[in-house]
Amino acid sequence: MDADQLDGLIDDLNTLGKCSEALIERSHALLTEDFQNLLNRIDSISKSDDIDDLLEIDAKLPAELKGRFWQAAELSGESIDTFVQSLGEIDLRGQQLLVEYIASLADTAKETAICKLTGNCCLINTINRVT
Repeated sequence: MDADQLDGLIDDLNTLGKCSEALIERSHALLTEDFQNLLNRIDSISKSDDIDDLLEIDAKLPAELKGRFWQAAELSGESIDTFVQSLGEIDLRGQQLLVEYIASLADTAKETAICKLTGNCCLINTINRVT
């Protein structure tokens, strides 16, 4: 990655949290979403051995799919380079469909984890009330 690409990446990461209102006025949900988007990008970039290909796919996707792409990339974990290579081998429409599908799997995984956490909290509360 050359200096211009690195500068572009840093600019992209810096703009993730920018908005028209002050941070104090943003809802907790929006702040959480911004933070999660930033974590998805950082985690994906840190696990990739081929950042150039990763950023090339990001650049090709429409703006409305970029967040979903990074969500899908983060879900791929240590297999991120295989994920990016696979995306590079299919056309744009196929990329869009695959990104949306994998991101929906990430949503399901997140919802399942939240359900497990909620269930665990209920269990602990029940045990505390009984004892």
